[in-house]
Amino acid sequence: MANKPVEALIRCPFYKEEKGTLLACEGYEPSTCMITRFPDAAAKRGHLRQNCFFENGGGCFLARSLFEKYEAQERAETLARQEALRARRDAEH
Repeated sequence: MANKPVEALIRCPFYKEEKGTLLACEGYEPSTCMITRFPDAAAKRGHLRQNCFFENGGGCFLARSLFEKYEAQERAETLARQEALRARRDAEH
């Protein structure tokens, strides 16, 4: 991390920004942001290395929750499309 800015190493899709001991990520609710305050910069760096440097969010609870949220939304949208298609087919026959 010494030679590259943190943003160049971040892979988590929910990362927004960081400054000092604060880390900002996408919030669970639409158009919100979650702020995590770490006790010191070293603790935040450890979290970044263990979680934010991975596309799947590592073991971060917030990332896991957001992935589950989007997967559930995608399943619901797919089901709604399938039901609409089924209804159109039934109406045609």
